[in-house]
Amino acid sequence: LNDAMINLPDGHQAGLVSMKTIVYVNNGSFLTCFREDSSSEVFFVFFLHYFFTNMHLGINFFLVLFASAFLLTNSHLVYKKYYPGTTIERLYVPESETRWKVKSEKYLPHDYTACPQNWKCDPDDPKGIKFNEIDDELDRRTFVRKKYKIDPDGRPLNPKGRTGIRGRGTLAYWGPNHAMMTIISRGKGNNKEYYVMRSNRTTVEAPFLIEYVKKPMVQVFPPTLYQIVIGDMKEIFPEAAILEALEKFYKESSIIYQGYYTDQRNTDNAWSEFTILEIEDPSKEYFNVVEAKRVTLPETGEEVTFQWEELPEEQVERKVKELIKKSDRTTSEKMLHRMRRAKIYFQKQGIHGLLPVLNDFVSNSIGLTGVAVTIAKVISLYSTMLHKICLSTFSCRRFVTSPAVLKSFSSIPQLHVVNDKHLNDLPDACKVPLSVPLSGLPEATYVTVVSEDDPFKAKISKLNSGLRIASEKKYGEFCTIGAVVDAGSRYEALFPSGTSHFLEKLAFTSCEKFQTSEEIVKTLEKHGAIVDCQHTKDGIIYAASCRTDAFKPVLEFIADVMFNPIFSDSELHTARQVVESNIEMVNTKPEPDDLLHDLIHAAAYRDNTLGLPKFCPVKNIAQIDQKMLLSFMKTYYTPDRIVVGGVGVDHDQLIEACNEYFEQNVPVWKRRPELLLRQIPDVDKSTAQYTGGEIRIEKDLSNITMSVNPFPELAHVVMGFESCSFMDEDFLCFSLLHSLMGGGGSFSAGGPGKGMYTRLYVNVLNRHHFIYNATSFNISYADTGIFFIRASAHPNHIDSLIAVLCSEFFRMKENLHTEELNRAKSQIKSSLMMNLEQRPVIFEDLTRQILGSGVRKSPLQFLEDIDKLKADDLIRAVDRMLNSRVSLVGYGTLKQMQAYDLIDRAIVNRDLKLLKTPKLNMNMQKSDDDNA
Repeated sequence: LNDAMINLPDGHQAGLVSMKTIVYVNNGSFLTCFREDSSSEVFFVFFLHYFFTNMHLGINFFLVLFASAFLLTNSHLVYKKYYPGTTIERLYVPESETRWKVKSEKYLPHDYTACPQNWKCDPDDPKGIKFNEIDDELDRRTFVRKKYKIDPDGRPLNPKGRTGIRGRGTLAYWGPNHAMMTIISRGKGNNKEYYVMRSNRTTVEAPFLIEYVKKPMVQVFPPTLYQIVIGDMKEIFPEAAILEALEKFYKESSIIYQGYYTDQRNTDNAWSEFTILEIEDPSKEYFNVVEAKRVTLPETGEEVTFQWEELPEEQVERKVKELIKKSDRTTSEKMLHRMRRAKIYFQKQGIHGLLPVLNDFVSNSIGLTGVAVTIAKVISLYSTMLHKICLSTFSCRRFVTSPAVLKSFSSIPQLHVVNDKHLNDLPDACKVPLSVPLSGLPEATYVTVVSEDDPFKAKISKLNSGLRIASEKKYGEFCTIGAVVDAGSRYEALFPSGTSHFLEKLAFTSCEKFQTSEEIVKTLEKHGAIVDCQHTKDGIIYAASCRTDAFKPVLEFIADVMFNPIFSDSELHTARQVVESNIEMVNTKPEPDDLLHDLIHAAAYRDNTLGLPKFCPVKNIAQIDQKMLLSFMKTYYTPDRIVVGGVGVDHDQLIEACNEYFEQNVPVWKRRPELLLRQIPDVDKSTAQYTGGEIRIEKDLSNITMSVNPFPELAHVVMGFESCSFMDEDFLCFSLLHSLMGGGGSFSAGGPGKGMYTRLYVNVLNRHHFIYNATSFNISYADTGIFFIRASAHPNHIDSLIAVLCSEFFRMKENLHTEELNRAKSQIKSSLMMNLEQRPVIFEDLTRQILGSGVRKSPLQFLEDIDKLKADDLIRAVDRMLNSRVSLVGYGTLKQMQAYDLIDRAIVNRDLKLLKTPKLNMNMQKSDDDNA
């Protein structure tokens, strides 16, 4: 390892020093050192990470980060006792004897070689095979190290060591068997889709096809995926364009992982290696023509469907990490993987300075020697810039002159700091006040705003058609615009439930002026726009955030998708798949918040308005088509039921745009009545009828996660009562009650403003260990409202959980002390004002208030009204609420849940003894006033 020691220009040195210390010294002015513990095989290496800020000023800021510990081991993951599909037993291999260099005379494992049916395998005798090179169109090189060894019998030796069984096993090839997983995506942001594999047996979260390939360094698709992608592209693109696309994919693909894979079929002489590639098509230039396909996998004969799905990037990354976790074992392999991820990051950020060094490392360097050489090169490349920054910024001076750092360096006997006299001359940043600007930076300029009495003052106008327009000032280069429709699932009594759900998923698909996804993407990217559509019980919101100077073309696009949608067969097919996926996700979440909220509405408003399901029932997915959707839009997408809003745009310009894009825009359902149903229902003007009642869904939730750490088995209960509408005089009383009750999960980071002193924390979560979650909610609509508490516990404690919830509702009006009220008021006021710092929230608050009440009540007025509330107001609201019939939802294993009539009787009589539950500690803590 002495070869790793490098003399760099300008007096720099870097490398491994006596196998004890990785050190870099830059003329004594900058220093980084991480030691190796000689008593174990733990090494500390460091990596350089830098980023750009203030690009428009051309100032580069570099930061030196941090030590990461890696554990050196060549051990395999635990293999099962028997080789897959056989009764052949693996020989146990002690940890100390896994390496080939450790001789073991007792190591005499079984020798097993077999070829699965319909597979093309290597001959049973490997003699004549050219290992560690490309042999007869088959790449027999390894990613684990530069070369693997060959034993006296001509068999390759597993670079990870002994596995407990010899031979080729049931793998196809002697030596490395290369598998590939290619992650394909198109679009970006909220519209990013992944091409995934689904089947009845596929239960993984983000299923991507894994197949064996012959040349992993050349191929970018596994064979089956290649046939699908190229087959669809051939129908659209000429051969030259396809070849150009393949070359582009190869150059721009990101190698996420290349290395050993701990397959249960691995043997001493044959093993699996794994390549994970990521190919992105953000502009949908090529993959837009790739459609859903049902194919039969050649290796297993299983029928699967490949389709586009919107998956959270976090979910995909989590699946990839799970796969890599099985393979990413040694120090050098971990370092290689992190360097590869760094390379991908720098490529995406457009930072090219380090790419040659990282490329050299990823291509050629395995092992600690390569690690040290690469670190030295990286430091050498940027040492001058780092030196200048450390002499000119207070933060680096503080790091260099830190007594703790210098003390740790001085304790290392191998380290001698050269020319350290000027280190003591550097000023201590702790003595420089924060009010003093950092030297060397441009002077900050601030935007001055003319103060107004009410910064939330809104302008509201109404056009001849009945369309209402609202705007509010907000300074900056970006704005939020859009429209809110008085529609939603509460109006679906005469339409199939789920119509609004489909409209949300089809919101920004093709329309008459923007007929292809390419046109839509180009228009939005041109104006820096991000669009979103959400449906609720009582509204459908179309919104976009974009540059202020470009809001008109974006508003034109929103108007066109609202009034002139196409809803093609392919778009409906995709929407059905997305809706089905959404329903599956809602029903399988470990904490089913959305499902429980929908169920409590169904229990509270039985078979009417707000009780209708928000999510499309599975039986209605095939029923909803173009005619149904356009007929619903004809009924409810009328000017008098729409509010167009803008935050950060000029009101007069907004009126002008609405006149052009909304008033003069004749909807497709008026121009083409043949696209509608023969009989179209009228507008449903029903008032929500609170009924109360119960919904119980018995379901086994004991095994709902694929994680290594299983999610605890829980049963969920939601208990609620009728509150009031947002136009009722008691609206703020119920809002304050919600703030006072608060709640959350069994774990919270705590801290000021987190609600740790709310009643559900103090009286429920802190007192009853078996309760996993208890959270209050107050949801108000134009004609009603519902106040409820959602709670979770183990199924054995479900009866006690219900008793605790009843107790909290009974005692809600007790001991309303001034301190507690003031804390709840501060909580609700701070939450209100902090939310209204965001343009999208201001937009929704502005438009929904006008849609529901016709006026915009200023947040400042809300603050005044909240301060006026007294304990008597809350007591009146609690009495009003508890006079309504209880709404109850049970979800999970509910054997211990009491009958609804028994719970209802206990609430009516305010008597917990009627529940006949185990005795619980439900006494409220005495206040200081009571003790006095």
